[in-house]
Amino acid sequence: MTKLPDRSNGLKCGLACFCSVRCGPMGPSSLEGLRKAAVPCSPIQTLDQALAHPQVQARQLIVESEHPVLGTVNNIGLPVRFRQGARAAQRPAPLLGEHTEEILQEAGFPAAQIARLARDGIVANGAPRVEAP
Repeated sequence: MTKLPDRSNGLKCGLACFCSVRCGPMGPSSLEGLRKAAVPCSPIQTLDQALAHPQVQARQLIVESEHPVLGTVNNIGLPVRFRQGARAAQRPAPLLGEHTEEILQEAGFPAAQIARLARDGIVANGAPRVEAP
């Protein structure tokens, strides 16, 4: 089977050229021009802009949780809604190495090998002491 050449770079360059010549610097007028040409597009937002977006707020995607070191922190919630049941995480994200020994034991690693991996710095083992910023 013949492999077709990859033309995505040319398409990207052509689109960028079209936008700069036809629409000027990328901005609201550029997006309007692309939409009129039936090109699916949307603005690129900063993280702060994305988190403040009305859709994010309406879906309650930012949730507070308790972190064992940092205290109350904001996290991205579960994007899927179910008819019944909680959408919240049941426990905080683990600290580095917090569950390493347990996971390696479940995977069949002998205790001596786990200890050697931790001693040699190959895996983090145990909940490390972390200072809050």
